[in-house]
Amino acid sequence: MSADEKPFVVDALDMAAIVDALRTCGATSFAVLADGYRGRLLDEARRQPYRRARDVVGRGDRIVRQDMEVCDEIAHDSLFHDLRRRFGALVAAGLEDVEPYPFATPLDLNDLMLQRYDAGSFGITPHRDRLRYINLVCLFTLAGNARFLVCADRTGRDVREIDAAPGRVILMMAPGFLGCHERPFHAVGDLSEPRYSFGLRQTRP
Repeated sequence: MSADEKPFVVDALDMAAIVDALRTCGATSFAVLADGYRGRLLDEARRQPYRRARDVVGRGDRIVRQDMEVCDEIAHDSLFHDLRRRFGALVAAGLEDVEPYPFATPLDLNDLMLQRYDAGSFGITPHRDRLRYINLVCLFTLAGNARFLVCADRTGRDVREIDAAPGRVILMMAPGFLGCHERPFHAVGDLSEPRYSFGLRQTRP
């Protein structure tokens, strides 16, 4: 990346407002990736080795169906680690003036995962992220239009759509956010074109 290329369309985050939105709704999104930087991330994402995600996860009334591929073996010199460092610093700077500190432990977005959906995929049905993830979930859309839905339960009750257009990041609360243990139910659907997304999460110690 050239010295004058900016990775983000914002220079700072209003983390106080973001914390309020997460407290109220469980999830929020905003534009963050500059087009040039996003294009480079997308080029790299397309070259990664993906594996098919399990078609069905869980059992009984906790079944989750998914139609996607994933990649969690991301080289340390990858541009996605550059994004992890840069976005982590942007969030940390925004948190300096937030009192009280909203997370149970210092925020360390140390888990990286790419997801790829084909055009026509049904996506993933309402589910919650694993218990191993804490504090904050960050999902960047690199390409592809789809509906990202937050809901009350696995049936999709009280659904609310979060803007997941390319270049935006979706933030969701996770256990450890303001002392809570909640994990929002969410789903991805209506994929009319290939979609690439990148997730940053923090694993439990």
